[in-house]
Amino acid sequence: MKMKYCPHCAGMDIFKNSSGIEQCRRCNFIGEMREGSVDEINSAKKRILLARAQNIPVSSAPASENPRPSPVPPTITNKELRERLEKLQEKKKQEFEEV
Repeated sequence: MKMKYCPHCAGMDIFKNSSGIEQCRRCNFIGEMREGSVDEINSAKKRILLARAQNIPVSSAPASENPRPSPVPPTITNKELRERLEKLQEKKKQEFEEV
């Protein structure tokens, strides 16, 4: 089910003001509202919060197409992962021996 939400704050409390234009009650944004599923709205909220935490304008924050990105890019092979793991283990051993 698709619901309307504010593109500025991802709030869903929207009404039409006296001019007939949609307005958000949370942040008073006036303009065209977006429409999406609950998952899309939740990912938009996360994107907005991250953008505000990093002092990036919400409009220029990258919109994630996939709400759950894969932890490892598919181009990395198992051999490369093993090599990285070995390097990390060696580094950990060196730090432990230094202390």
